[in-house]
Order: sequence, then structure tokens, then C-alpha cells
Amino acid sequence: MVLTSKIKTRIFYASVAVGFLLFIGFCLTVRNQLEQNHLISYGSVYEVRRTGRANLIRLAYECQIDNKTYKSDIEYSGTVISLEDSKVFEGKSFPVVYYPKFPHLNTMLVLPKDFEQFNIPFPDSLKWVLPLIKK
Repeated sequence: MVLTSKIKTRIFYASVAVGFLLFIGFCLTVRNQLEQNHLISYGSVYEVRRTGRANLIRLAYECQIDNKTYKSDIEYSGTVISLEDSKVFEGKSFPVVYYPKFPHLNTMLVLPKDFEQFNIPFPDSLKWVLPLIKK
């Protein structure tokens, strides 16, 4: 069988499409596992900054899980919270949910919508965050 360049191109695009679908499926599976089988730790925000043209606020944090330090970040839209208001998060501690088999898969819970996503009640100790959220 002779593989023409047209057939090779189709095979390439089909391979890319299948790879992309597998990647999306993997990401959805991991996210589902994190939502269903998570544990909670605590982490502290060490940097708050604005990123990109989309006016995103990035909270960089680190957490201790099984005596190892993991660094990650979470982003919020500037329409949800302003950079000036978010600066108060620097140095503060928040809950972090993580998947026990892969603790590097973690996310910090800061806003009420974050807690809702994991079916965790918003704690009274974080009520000070509520006035900072833009309605």
C-alpha cells in the first residue's frame, strides 16, 4: 500500500484529533477524581499579581502535603475581585483540596464558589472575604 502525502496528512490530523480528545478525557477524569476523592490541607498565598491582558488575578500559593511542599496558583477574573482588594490575600492561609494519589493535583479554596464546587460549606473564618467580591 502506497501512502500518498494526502493520506499521510489525514492520518496526522486524525492522530492529533484523537490525542486532543484523549487529553481532554484525561483532564476531565482527573478533575472528577479530585472533586469526588479529595482530602483537605492548608496553604498560604505568597504572591498576588495581575497577569495577562484579560485582567486575571493570580494567587500563587504553597502547601504542605505529606511533608512535601507543593507550589501552585489559582486565577480569578478581575471582574470577580480587584487587584487592590486581592492584595490582602498575601500571607493568608486557605484550605487546599488535593487528590491523595497525586498531591500535586491541588487547588486552593478562596471564594464561596470554590467551596461549592467541592460540596464543602464556606467556613465562618473566611467571611472577611465576602465584602471583597464584586457583585
